[in-house]
Amino acid sequence: VFNGNTQEALTFDDIEGRTPIAEAIFMETQRLNPASPYNERHCVKEVTFPSGAKVYPGDTVQWLPYATNRRTDTWGADAEVWDPSRWLDGKAKNYDEFMYPTFHAGARMCIGKN
Repeated sequence: VFNGNTQEALTFDDIEGRTPIAEAIFMETQRLNPASPYNERHCVKEVTFPSGAKVYPGDTVQWLPYATNRRTDTWGADAEVWDPSRWLDGKAKNYDEFMYPTFHAGARMCIGKN
């Protein structure tokens, strides 16, 4: 891919933020078809979740991005519908990296997300 007529290769800085439709298509496709539809972690120390639930050493915590990414309370009544426009113009207002676990979140965020 070249930068206009100059025959210079485009850099990441040249295209960052300039491909919103492609990014929306990617995010929506990954929302409905996550590469890892099931995940688990094994607890090594006691943890208390914001809900008050406790997890103890030796416990296994499991989550399913496949199901979480289809929650109507997060994504709306059309959660099962492939609609890239939900990512455009701030429409994904409920989007939170912890509510959209396709790429994980926090310190264990997937390096491939960006």
